[in-house]
Amino acid sequence: MTEPDTKIEPSFLAPFSVVVVADPFQFSLDQLCFLDEYCRLQADPIAFIMAGAPGPLGFVFCDFGPRFVVDDPDGRDPPSAIISMISSESPAVVTLAEESVQLGMPFEEGQIIKFSEVQGPAVLNQGTFKIGTTTRLTFTILTEDDEPLDTSALPHHEFGSGRVNAIKRPKMMQFHSLRESLETPCHQPVIGNLPDSLLITDFRKFFNSQQLHLLVHAMLQASGVQQLPTPVTPQRVEPIMDRVRQINTDAKRFNEQLPAEWRRVAQKHCVDEIDDKTLSRLALHAGAGVLCPLAALLGGIVGQEVIKRTGKFAPLHQWFHWDLSEILSDEVLPTEEYQPLSSRYDAQIGVFGRTVQEKMNALQVFMVGAGALGCELAKGFAMMGVGVGPQGKVTITDMDTIEKSNLNRQFLFRPMDIGKPKSTAAARAMCEMNSTLNVESLTTPVGPSTERTFHDEFWPALDIVVNALDNVDARQYVDRRCAFFKRPLLESGTTGTMCNLQVIIPGKTEAYSDSQDFAQEGVPMCTVRNFPNTIEHCIEWAISDETIGSFNMLFKLVPSEILSYTQDPEKFLKELNTRMPLKSQQRAILESIHQALTGPRTFESCIEWARLKFQELFHNEILQLLYFHPADSMNASTGQKFWAGSKRLPHPVIFDTENFQHMQFVHCAANLRAHYLNIPEHRIASDADLEYFKQALANVPVPHFEPRTGSLGSGGEEEDEGNAVAELDGEGEAVEQLIATLPRAQGAFTVRPIKFEKDDDTNFHVDYCTAAANLRGECYTIAPGDRMFVKTTAGRIIPALATTTALVTGLVLTQLVQLVQGRRDPARFANGSLNIANHVWGFSEPLNAPTFDKNALFRAEIEKYQKDKAEYEKAGCPYEFSVRCVPEGWTSYDFVVLEGDLTVAEIIAELQAKFHLDAKLIGHNSKALWYEAGSATMEARKARKVIDLYNELFADKPLAPQQKFVLLEVEMEDPESEFDAETIFTPPVALKFRA
Repeated sequence: MTEPDTKIEPSFLAPFSVVVVADPFQFSLDQLCFLDEYCRLQADPIAFIMAGAPGPLGFVFCDFGPRFVVDDPDGRDPPSAIISMISSESPAVVTLAEESVQLGMPFEEGQIIKFSEVQGPAVLNQGTFKIGTTTRLTFTILTEDDEPLDTSALPHHEFGSGRVNAIKRPKMMQFHSLRESLETPCHQPVIGNLPDSLLITDFRKFFNSQQLHLLVHAMLQASGVQQLPTPVTPQRVEPIMDRVRQINTDAKRFNEQLPAEWRRVAQKHCVDEIDDKTLSRLALHAGAGVLCPLAALLGGIVGQEVIKRTGKFAPLHQWFHWDLSEILSDEVLPTEEYQPLSSRYDAQIGVFGRTVQEKMNALQVFMVGAGALGCELAKGFAMMGVGVGPQGKVTITDMDTIEKSNLNRQFLFRPMDIGKPKSTAAARAMCEMNSTLNVESLTTPVGPSTERTFHDEFWPALDIVVNALDNVDARQYVDRRCAFFKRPLLESGTTGTMCNLQVIIPGKTEAYSDSQDFAQEGVPMCTVRNFPNTIEHCIEWAISDETIGSFNMLFKLVPSEILSYTQDPEKFLKELNTRMPLKSQQRAILESIHQALTGPRTFESCIEWARLKFQELFHNEILQLLYFHPADSMNASTGQKFWAGSKRLPHPVIFDTENFQHMQFVHCAANLRAHYLNIPEHRIASDADLEYFKQALANVPVPHFEPRTGSLGSGGEEEDEGNAVAELDGEGEAVEQLIATLPRAQGAFTVRPIKFEKDDDTNFHVDYCTAAANLRGECYTIAPGDRMFVKTTAGRIIPALATTTALVTGLVLTQLVQLVQGRRDPARFANGSLNIANHVWGFSEPLNAPTFDKNALFRAEIEKYQKDKAEYEKAGCPYEFSVRCVPEGWTSYDFVVLEGDLTVAEIIAELQAKFHLDAKLIGHNSKALWYEAGSATMEARKARKVIDLYNELFADKPLAPQQKFVLLEVEMEDPESEFDAETIFTPPVALKFRA
């Protein structure tokens, strides 16, 4: 709906599931309420969503009808766990396997659960139960009627068998009409445990939503009656504020007349005292227009609410209020500051003023990354006029190229951009949005190896740095550069419906590198190789560089080894023992080389290879594992059954040409091998093609399997994950025979290693991984995964939603405006972490820059010495240590700057004079330039200039002409220390060798 006179007939609305009003002030309140009531009264209610962004004020209202069922309230995967024991008593107690509770008890009291694969009291596998009381490792079982479950009469549980999975139940939500909710948004009668209808998004502004609701109510009342105020028409503010006061007064009178027992469910919304100053200021700018940051934020929220009509995630219940009061000037500016210029930036001028807009136009911004988040930020820069002035510029760098899968969330890109650099395509799209924009696109990664591009004159010229990265190493590098050159950094990220924002102000707030993100723990490789218990383990087996049947091993690494051998056979064989210490690894590679160089180059040979590979991976390897650990074997360390808990008993798979998954594996593997050997492919596109494959498979001689002797690790936690498989007997002799029979002549043997590409549905890559992972799962009785799940997992696709990126971009751009205004007080800024799926919002003032003694490295050093001290004390020896910072209180923003083209001896002397400590090592990028060793070489280096040593040791990384600093890593010691061991942390040293 775009015009106030537009007539919307009921028959027009009937086919829709959702109605969104994006500019409610074009309509009267009665019109809006009519639309909402019509949507509510349908047999299947139409979701009614309303959003407004008058100047620095924003709001969203949702009404999904009198009864709305949410199938998946939070979107999280239900927790599951491996069972260790189930007791025979009342109530029965379930003890979970240790690996299932590493992050704590995964279940909550009252949660509905279902058992599976339980042996012994197998009746538990039927029906559903409830979680009773919990500890870190155990929980009691209740019936769904909350009665204790008695298992004393059931067969005893077989140790280590079974899994328990939580079950999600739908949630019923009740929504109230727009008219009701405007007057009575809180303390309504609800179904179930629903929140109040005024969402609190920022606890620093705890009562803001209550105040803002009054202002929105008054503005909606005035809609169609009077125009919204603008900064150049302040006389229009008072009528709006009069409405606010009247609404509040009427509500108070109404509430006073209510019997006490009715106040909770019927009282109208009011506040004790109206915040006249804040509301008047927001109202003053309400008619300026829509601000880009607020449009992005509200657009993200509304987009997600539309999706929630499907029953995925609980909708907003029911009002969201937001204001940008923190980016308004402390005092109202002179009227001429707000005068519009008939430009696309008039809305911003009407809120921030002309001076701030001019500063924004002159900004020098560096954005690192042009993916999903980068695209949204780039659009924001173009819309807000960042870098459009003669002195302004936006520089974007991203080394990635555009893939097909990027198009659904990186909306600046089009199908014609596939294969092009992301930064180039983003810059082109920005200029199409705003032709006056000054933008430079680069494809250079940001890191130590590219400091000739991002040199010591590049960083100081910047005003603001914005990260839109997806990896921690790059983020930390950019953070360190910003810390050194004292440049503000805006850091943000998204994962699915979750996002975060961090404002980094040099010298004032915590740097990105000062804290650590929670890293997901990787799966031990011994689990992936031999003991998978989830389909994710099987997918990792199908893609990893380290497993024998993986895509990367068979079609990327093996062809690379073949290519390396053909280029220089003697060198390859000479380095074999160094590169591959295990004879089993050597044998596998040499067999592959031998087959490629001496075998027939026909597609039939590829089918034969694929069939034998199937036999090896899903039959022989399983039988070999069972040879070492039979089904009835016991764990020597625990005395329990070996195949229990997380170790699932495997079984070999018998090849069957009538089984789709089996044929899919052969079809994909044969074509992939043909591709890297430059043999024409043969796809199964008809019955004749299928018959061709079956006939070829019938002619493949499959050798009978005989287990080989040797040893295999137990796969226990005490083992190194890379050594779960030990050598089998006879590997050395097999390697020697293969080396003796390999052809030595160098030749033009063409091999094409294949890089995994998830976005081409015709290249067999994802299909191979799907077949391999599911066949691996079949061996271990693990439920299969569908192709899309395998694609997402194997392709390492980080979920990025357009809704979340839009929302966090709005938050980032809001903080950018404050930086442009020249603000540097951390109290004016906000770090945030939120989940748009269930509206969990958390904002806080940025933390102060911590001193280095709070750093993880400092704590780790103390822990190391504490372990040493314990060992010494066991032996009856005294041991004292010290870990300290010199000087005390230094932070990530402190550097020791030494000026001049200095020698090593001069640096040692300056550091001694500054800290009264002796240098014992001076290095750069983890390579020693000098260390105290007493050797003639090190002694001679003292007289040499540091830059000469740098040029000698880092010849492959020459200094750029614009480079002025070299950062040095220095280790210091106190010659008068009385401790047995001491570590002293000092700030990094920066040698300024050029003026």
